[in-house]
Amino acid sequence: MTIKIQYQTTPEHLASASLFFLEKKPLVNLSSILFNILAVLLSLMIILKIFLIKNIAVLDLAGFFFCMLWVFGRRPLTHKLLLKRILSQGVFQKMLTILVSKNGLVWQGEGLKQGNLSWQDLKMVYKLSNGYLLPTNAARFLWVPFEGFIEPAETNQFEQYCREMNIKVKNINRRI
Repeated sequence: MTIKIQYQTTPEHLASASLFFLEKKPLVNLSSILFNILAVLLSLMIILKIFLIKNIAVLDLAGFFFCMLWVFGRRPLTHKLLLKRILSQGVFQKMLTILVSKNGLVWQGEGLKQGNLSWQDLKMVYKLSNGYLLPTNAARFLWVPFEGFIEPAETNQFEQYCREMNIKVKNINRRI
């Protein structure tokens, strides 16, 4: 049985999927965790200095500001930069068709180069609350929203293919 998935790409979904894909890379994930820890520790040291020494310098405020910007603003800023890049490339608002069968996946779309992916090349599938993210290699991914499936039962068939091919489907409670 072949599953036909059709959907129109949107810049928001592509930017969110790109950010999620980027954050799932081990080195990026580890770096973010370490920088978050360092930013929080530095912020706590600055707060302690303010309360214990009761002296504050402009550099202390700047350091605290940039630490908080890293912790709370990194994701929105990265998303905004990815969205800006996607909008400049014009790779959105095009109909994408993906055919899923026991042989693998084939996708094509208006103005896009046809691609294919065998099940052996796929190691993991991330199941999010509104679709699947398929890392095709270290630098590329395929976003498959649930709205692209014609019938809800086709999502079960897709996951069945993944199980048959020993591909781990990891559930992530996050919306793209």
